[in-house]
Amino acid sequence: MSALESYQKALRADPSYKPAAECLAVVLTDLGTSLKLAGNTQEGIQKYYEAIKIDPHYAPAYYNLGVVYSEMMQYGMALNCYEKAALERPMYVEAYCNMGVIYKNRGDLESAIACYERCLAVSPNFEIAKNNMAIALTDLGTKVKLEGDINQGVAYYKKALYYNWHYADAMYNLGVAYGEMLNFDMEW
Repeated sequence: MSALESYQKALRADPSYKPAAECLAVVLTDLGTSLKLAGNTQEGIQKYYEAIKIDPHYAPAYYNLGVVYSEMMQYGMALNCYEKAALERPMYVEAYCNMGVIYKNRGDLESAIACYERCLAVSPNFEIAKNNMAIALTDLGTKVKLEGDINQGVAYYKKALYYNWHYADAMYNLGVAYGEMLNFDMEW
């Protein structure tokens, strides 16, 4: 008898037995991931939904659904799934990081930065989030600079370099902004 069958049998015997429901949700989610990785995406999605039906508080099932929907470019669905994962597990850094990517790609830089801040508050050394934060801050710096606030742009570029001091776009844009602030007289 497999673990899946054992937990299903336990729940049939006592539907209120929470540990069996939690373990079954884990098994179903793992099975969903295995199916997805084997190229059976729809079957994987079905297993994630089965896991959620068994245990609606199991955050990794929502997270994995978010990953699948992101891969399918259904970003609205993905965002909803990541939000549910974060609601069920408030310290779910990967969910916040992935939400940040979706917001950034939509042009909502402030929401992206808020997601990365949440992620980094929980896991300050999460390199992917630090790099994503640097990218979002650089984009925001360019946006506000183009809107006429060069000083705020410089502040964002500097903050981006705090998160990733190797980020060439932030360095370049900071240099350009400093050059523009000097207002060189180019007459010979």
